Amino acid sequence: MFFMDGAIASLTESNLGITDLQYVKLPYGPVLDGYKQKLQDLVENKILKMDRFPAVSDSSIFLYPNSNAALKQEADSWLSNQSVDTQIIYKKIVSYFGPHNAVQLSNFSHKLDAWRKPEMFSKIQLNSLSKDSFLKEKVGNENFGKWILTVTVK
Repeated sequence: MFFMDGAIASLTESNLGITDLQYVKLPYGPVLDGYKQKLQDLVENKILKMDRFPAVSDSSIFLYPNSNAALKQEADSWLSNQSVDTQIIYKKIVSYFGPHNAVQLSNFSHKLDAWRKPEMFSKIQLNSLSKDSFLKEKVGNENFGKWILTVTVK
């Protein structure tokens, strides 16, 4: 979600992405502000299942999607009602970042100015992704949204 919101915010040069959610800098990467409550809401609404395995680790939590045809249909309908540009960005984000695991996503996010510059536990300014020094150096385009639009969809 951070990458989707960041792409939209960087293209519009605003601090809001498509979800209107805020993100904070936490040690493992950008995280939704109030993520604990949002996660609980997803579990309570049976969108996600949560399992804990204390034998592995007290902090190990595993999340699984619940099979929910109505929710899938609602999400598909929501996406089809978005602008063509938003749909393209969504497909490119999923295509590019989908195969990556959590560690790889965290490592990538930690290179972005949006995560590097704020103090720990403070809010992330999504509009900083319109002029990112890491992207400028590595991919030749400082704007996250403009760069993601160049990604080839598989």
